[in-house]
Parts: sequence; C-alpha cells; structure tokens
Amino acid sequence: GEGFDESTLTLVSETDGVTNAAPLLQIMTVPTSQLDEWEWSYYVATFNGMVIYGIDPAASQAMGHYRLAAGTDLTNVGENSILMTESYAMALDLNLGDAIELVAPTGTVQFTISGWLAPKGLARLNKGQVGLANLSTVGREFERAGLIDQIDIVATPNTDPETLKARLQEKLGAGYSVAEPTGKGGQVNQMMEATTTAFAFSGVFALVLGIFLIYNTFTTTITERTREFGILRALGATRRQITGMVLAEAASLGLIGAVIGLLGGIGLAFIIRQIVAVSVNQELAEMLIQPEQIAFAVILGITAALVAALQPAIRAGRLSPVEAMQRHHKDGERVSKRLKVMAFALVIPAFTSMLWFTFQPSIITFEFAYIIALTALIGTALLIPVFIPPLERLAGKILGAASFEGKLGGQNLARRPGRTALTAGAIMVGLVMILTIGTTTDGANKLSRQFIDTVAAGDLYIYAPQPLPHSMIADIRDMPEVSIATGVNWIPTKIVPSEPDSPEAAVIFVAVEPARYLDGSWQYMYTDDGGNSGAAVEKLDTGGVVFVENQLLEKYDLRLGGTITLQTLEGPVDFEVAAAVFGSTAGGYGVHGSFEDARRFFGTDQAGMIKLRQEAGKDIGDISNLILDRWGEEYHLRTETHAEWSERMQQEVNQINAFVQLIAIVCVIVVALGVINTLMMNILERRRELGMLRAIGMTQIQVIRLILAEATAMGLLGGTLGIALGLFSSRFMMGFLMEMTRMGLDFPYVVPVGEIISGAVIALLVPPLVGLWPAQQAARANMVEAMRTE
Repeated sequence: GEGFDESTLTLVSETDGVTNAAPLLQIMTVPTSQLDEWEWSYYVATFNGMVIYGIDPAASQAMGHYRLAAGTDLTNVGENSILMTESYAMALDLNLGDAIELVAPTGTVQFTISGWLAPKGLARLNKGQVGLANLSTVGREFERAGLIDQIDIVATPNTDPETLKARLQEKLGAGYSVAEPTGKGGQVNQMMEATTTAFAFSGVFALVLGIFLIYNTFTTTITERTREFGILRALGATRRQITGMVLAEAASLGLIGAVIGLLGGIGLAFIIRQIVAVSVNQELAEMLIQPEQIAFAVILGITAALVAALQPAIRAGRLSPVEAMQRHHKDGERVSKRLKVMAFALVIPAFTSMLWFTFQPSIITFEFAYIIALTALIGTALLIPVFIPPLERLAGKILGAASFEGKLGGQNLARRPGRTALTAGAIMVGLVMILTIGTTTDGANKLSRQFIDTVAAGDLYIYAPQPLPHSMIADIRDMPEVSIATGVNWIPTKIVPSEPDSPEAAVIFVAVEPARYLDGSWQYMYTDDGGNSGAAVEKLDTGGVVFVENQLLEKYDLRLGGTITLQTLEGPVDFEVAAAVFGSTAGGYGVHGSFEDARRFFGTDQAGMIKLRQEAGKDIGDISNLILDRWGEEYHLRTETHAEWSERMQQEVNQINAFVQLIAIVCVIVVALGVINTLMMNILERRRELGMLRAIGMTQIQVIRLILAEATAMGLLGGTLGIALGLFSSRFMMGFLMEMTRMGLDFPYVVPVGEIISGAVIALLVPPLVGLWPAQQAARANMVEAMRTE
C-alpha cells in the first residue's frame, strides 16, 4: 500500500541472474473533467478512474511495459509529459500536445500529452484508462517521491526462476513479496471462479438436452428408413456395416454441430467478455482460442452425437432384411420393462438423496450434488412415457375444450410416447434450469439487499479519488448534525500459503473501526459458525485478529480460532480468525481487521470511504453540503445518500446476474429446437394421414391448429413436470450452494413466483410459437403428393 524505497531497485539490479529491472509507481486518480462521473465500486474495491504509472522509460521499453504508437517518447520531452491511449484521450476530448489536469493529494497537477500508447502491456489495464510518465515526476506530483510499488525483472538466460526467487527473497527480506507474473491476475480470476463453474456445469445440462434431441432424431430416422436398411441387408450389407453407417452419419452431424457450436461459443464468449469487463472494471485481454479448446469442442460434439445415436444404430443393424422391408410405421409404441426399471433405478435413489441432503447439505461435495440433480432429471425424463396415457387424456380434455383440433392434437401424445417423452423431457430440463437459476438469483438479490441494509448501512457515504486522512473521520464525527461516523479502507494484500508449492490468494484487508460495531452503530452478518456476540468484535479491537469473509473459509480450510497468514510490510504475519462473516469485497475475498492493524502492518490509517448517520431531525442534504463546503474542493469529495449508494450496488449485482440470465436464454433456445425437431419428425411421418384429413375436408387453418395443439400438449406435459421438479430441485440446490459458499445465514427459501410464471409462459407459448413454421409447412403440403407418400 505504501510502496518501498527506490534504493531497492539497485539491490535488485545487482542481484546475480537479473538482466533487466524496471520500476513502477502506481497512482489512482481522476481527470478533473470527470470529477462528476467517477464512481466507487464496492464489489471490486476500486473506482473507474485513471491509473498513472511512474516508469523509467528505457527500462520499461526493454521490459515490454509499453510501445509507442505515435508522438514523442518520454526520453525526448519535458518532465511533466505523459503517454496515454488515444481512445481514452479522445473520450476526454484531448489530443497530442493538450494538457490533462489530474487530481493530486493536495490539489491538481497538469501533464502534457506527448504520445499515444499502442494497446499493449500496461495500456491494456484499467480498460485503457492509463497514463505513463517519468518516475521522478509522478513521485513528486503525487507526494510519493523516492518510492516505488513494484519492480519487474527479466532473468538472464538459463537462470532457474525458483532459484532467483529464493535469492531475491533472501536478499530483500520478509517485508518484500517476490512472485512470478502468472499470479498477477489472481484477484480477477478468483472473482470469476463461481461464474466459470456455473457456466461449465450449465454446459453439461445443455449437452444432455442436445443428446436428447440427437437420440430423438435418429430414432425417427431409423423408423423412416427401415425399408432402406432392409434393401441394403438384402444386397449383402452386414449388421456391422449398417450400424457403422448410422454412426458415421451421427459423427458427421456431430462435427457440423461442433463447428456451429464453436462459432456460437465465440460469439457468446465475446458477450460474456464485455459483461466481465464491466463487472471487474478491467479491459480483458484479447480472446485467446487455444487449439486444444477447439479440439476438445470437436471431440465432445462428435462423442455426444455417437453416444446419442448408438442405441438406434444398433437397433438398425439388428433388423432382418425381410422384417425391414415389410415393416410399416406403428402407432402406440409400448414402453419396455427394461426402460421402466432403469428409470425407477435412477429416480428413487436420486430423489431420496435430494430429500435427505436438503436438510443435510454440508456432508456432500458440489460435484456429487450436481450428479444427484442430473440423475433425477434424466430418470424423470425416462419415466415420462409411463405417465403419458393419463396425461394424454388430461391434455385432450383441456385442449378439446377450445376446439376439436385441440382434442386430436392432445391425443397424439401417445402415438409416439418415446419421442414425446424426449421432447417433454427437454422442456422439463430447461424449466428446471430456469427455476434453479432464478431461485438462486432471487436469493442473491435478497441477500444483497440485506447486506446493504446492515453491513453497508449509512445515511451518507463520502469518498474521494485519493485516500482521505483518518483525522477527517473525527472531524465529521464532531459535527453537531452527525450522530455517528466511521471509516473503511481497502488494502490489497495476499494470503501466504503454509506450503511453499501452494498457490497464493489475492485478498483485500478491510480496515474498520471495531468500536463503532461494539456500540451498535453498525453490525456484521455472521455465518452460523461465525458467532455474533460482542466478544468477537472486542477481540478485533485488540489487534492481531481478523474476520474472514465466507468465500475464504472453505477454500483455504480456515476455522475459527485458527490463523491466516497475510503478507505485510513486516513480512508474513499470522492473524487469528475470530469470526466468519458474509461479505462481497472483491467477490468475497475480504479479510476484516482494525485500523490499528492497518497502521501497524500496512503503514496506513487512511480512509477509502467515510459513512455516517445523521442526527434525528437533520436533513441529509444539508449535511452533505456542509461537508462539501469544508473539504470538497481540497479532496475532490463525492457524496452519496443511502438510496443512491444502494441503487449503485444493486446495479453491480445485476451486472453479475446477467451471466446467469445468458444460461436461461440458452435453455430456451435448446427447448425450442427440441420442439421443432419433434414436430417436423411427426409431420414427415404422418404425411399420408394429413393428406387424407385435407382430402376429407379439413382446412389449412384446422391443420395448423392440430399441429399447434400437439405442440401445446407437449409444452403442457413438460411444463408441468418441469415446474414441479424445478421447485424441488431449486430448494435442494439453493440450500447446498449456500452451504458450499459458506454463507451460513438464516436465509429462508421463498417460493419463486416470478420464475414459476415465467416457466409456465415459456412452456405454453414457446412450443406453439416455434411450431408455427412446421404447422404451416404441413398445411401447405399438396394433398395428392402427401397421400402417395409411403
């Protein structure tokens, strides 16, 4: 947080094995032209301002910190010159040779833009909102003369990195951190872990839906081409050749699907990349599509197609020539006993486990819970044919009340129960995902609002581009209009692992005033195993003690009364874990301690933000004006009321929720494809029947109604099962996820009324909407040609 003396650069440069050493001094600031626009982000513990890097131009160019795209380099211009990205300068309406005025600790400072940075190295950080200037100039203008924050080095050829790290660490001492650059993005990676996992597991659900569709298609294809297979067998084709031919077709379709999926995935990744950039306030590097990722996608697509087509291919190979050439399509397929046994073998243990672990979520792993939920879905989908006869009668009555075509369409469910089951199963799985995602999102929103009203509660929030002096907290507290005031600061550090080979974790040390929590002015949200008595806060006030946010507990196996080792100016220091609390600092990677410990171990007692409560009867707007009149111009203060602060925090939560909404959209698309697939197969199979209906007087409109009624019946079947199972599984998964994220809070399950309504609308509207095109094709078919079709 406070940097180190620039004489350290000499020690590093003279170390055996170091070829080049480039110093960096990092300053967060804001152009004065944007003082009304910058905002603090609680989620990432930073603001959307500008980062100024103090550099040694020659060393940094050799290091690859930057590359000049246009203009004059820092080695050939005056002291107060700066290099910027052209895009950011244009956004500020500035050009080469113009002056940019920046907020400094005691006023403002001006730099002259001498050149444009290419989008490489440091220019890619902070969404390109960066500036590079001479180290000595930045240190002088921002009151950090003689200090540097970081030294990047290049090792001499054939130097072992681990040996060099150990050599530097021994030479510099425990107060310095020597690390490889691969860990620099650790905090962003940590913040995205949960979302990455959610997308990975949701991809498995989508793949299962895809397998349903492929199996459905090939089952119908085998039925349609029975005579063809019989002729081939009569001409001498072996069973193995027939099976191989079908599997070759499946592999070809899998390859096509994988290519289309790759293109769609790249497009979706671009959208997600933009959302992530906004969420973490960073411009992400260019999208890297690795050859192994492409190979994995292709292999996965082909494998999924082969798995789905295996059973139909084997069945095609087993057809005898005579039987195949004589076979006609039969309605009213019977559900095999083997399938029923398999379905019950999946459903009974899966639902029993879900019921049991709903009340005991802490004794299973996330992967096992996911497998249980997936098994329950697959088992239920396999059981659908068993329930089709009674559901067919119900659908016929419901739809028959509207029209005769509705009755016929509802009764068509039982003609191909296997195909109907697969389509209804796809709808069911999609709705289960939507309800589970929606329930979790609603829970996160409710938890966020609870957090805002307790931990982050305050009537007015005060912050600035530069840290505020701790003395300002006492001055604001002494104002007669203010009831209570306290400060918070966010100091980047890291967990030092107990094992040398274990990865380090970037965390934020959140400095607070424990006395304000002891007197009841504010409070933490403690987890169930975190304790909520004043004893924990009293220990926090004594020093050497921290409260750990929920995400860190399970990940690093931390326990109350144990220790966590943090990197400080004095080297690695052990802190006692006195409580476990819910928090969202840097995605849940916050460690809360006292200002006294921040002063002792991190060399600072400044405040990143001050929050206060007003005296009864006082106007918060008047208090804000008084504070701005006294300190606003000197520190470029920004104030927000609780309502404004809450709205912004909710917007940050909504940006994160946008990730999971994409998953729901993918579910709807897959469900729509499943319905279209089944309807087209049904129409192709029943061309003669539809032609006869048209010949005896059924109009085109009536044919369309018939097909749409069938689609609606499938949606009704899948929607009923999906909503019922979704309510059950969402309760199970939400309780388990709460346990896995170590929230440990009294967070009751609320029936997701909005998601139920959305699911019902999707189930009842999407099938007939996507079925409109197949229905029109069926209605427009030539009657004579349709009746000739075999």
